[in-house]
Amino acid sequence: MEGPLRFLIRFAYSVQDYQLEGGPDWIKSAIYVVDGKTAGAHSPQEMRLMLRAALEGRFALKMHRETKK
Repeated sequence: MEGPLRFLIRFAYSVQDYQLEGGPDWIKSAIYVVDGKTAGAHSPQEMRLMLRAALEGRFALKMHRETKK
């Protein structure tokens, strides 16, 4: 999987672009390639969880959800 970091975050956390706030400007333009090997096939949800772990480890990503009024 590859794309701007913002795209990877959107996929990993199943959110839309308008739902993301914060982060440096480069997350919209810098392209990253995520390449990994796993044993066997995985569901999209499992892939999202693995990508979350990779983003949290590599970028020290912290995310929280809140409802805005």
